[in-house]
Amino acid sequence: MNDNIVIREAVPEEIGDIIAAHSESWHATYKGMQPREIIDATGRDYFEKLWKEQFVAECPDKGFVAEKDGRIVAIMRCGPDHDDIGAGDLHQVYVVPGEQRKGIGKALCLRAMQELLAMGFSRMNILVVAANVNAINAYIGIGARLKRKLRLSFERGGRMVADDMAIFEVPDVAATLAKLAGPRPKAPHPAPAPHP
Repeated sequence: MNDNIVIREAVPEEIGDIIAAHSESWHATYKGMQPREIIDATGRDYFEKLWKEQFVAECPDKGFVAEKDGRIVAIMRCGPDHDDIGAGDLHQVYVVPGEQRKGIGKALCLRAMQELLAMGFSRMNILVVAANVNAINAYIGIGARLKRKLRLSFERGGRMVADDMAIFEVPDVAATLAKLAGPRPKAPHPAPAPHP
């Protein structure tokens, strides 16, 4: 990952920039993967509602951004999995076009695992559109494995749509973090004592 990328917690004062990055990356990701009417119906109001809910005081989720040269280039949300009690959930990771495949998404996934572990979750689930092969490969790359496939319905633009989804799981967040951190560098050997 580039040295001038800063990953930090999202703050309400920057909601406009967060929405812009989330919308840009979401639309770029699903263009050609989702029907045009779903893409067109997923406007700024969808992302604004999501992030306004994120910043409510009692929201148990955590939101993060990756910033490059003062610009938000990626977003991530994580928190409890509301369908799998006792597990954490990586709700979303989106990186704007032009900054993808540079390690930013992976860094955000690692941050999500750290946050979920701190919240007391030893497992992490990830719900992903089954056609999103790039995301699936990235999740497999951080140690996630397919848990199950399903078809979900959701509302977009005032109508219900259905999509094939997949749930991936990181079954042991602590072990996965340790593995991804790699071996620790060896301490240097002390210099030999000088001869008298």
